[in-house]
Amino acid sequence: MAAAIENKFGVVPKLIGGHNAIFDVAINGSVVYTNNKQCGQFPTHEQIFEEVRKYKEPVDQEETSHEKVSIAPCCPSPSDGGSNCCG
Repeated sequence: MAAAIENKFGVVPKLIGGHNAIFDVAINGSVVYTNNKQCGQFPTHEQIFEEVRKYKEPVDQEETSHEKVSIAPCCPSPSDGGSNCCG
C-alpha cells in the first residue's frame, strides 16, 4: 500500500504500527480513511486513492512531495501468527 501511494501521488508514506485491526490513512495529521467501523476489513488501493485524491492529485512518477501521509496498519492476520483482532 505504501509503495502504491508513493507511486501514484509522489509522497512517501510513513508507516505507523497499529492494533485491533485498525487501518488509518492520514494526510498532514487528518485521517482521510479508517476501517475502524468495518472490523478490520483491509481497503483496496482504489479505496485509498479515492480518499487521497480529495487532497492531492496523482503526479508523474518523477515528482515528489514532502506532505505527510501516514498509514497505520492492522495487526497481523491469524495466518501470520497474529490473532483475530476483531473479536
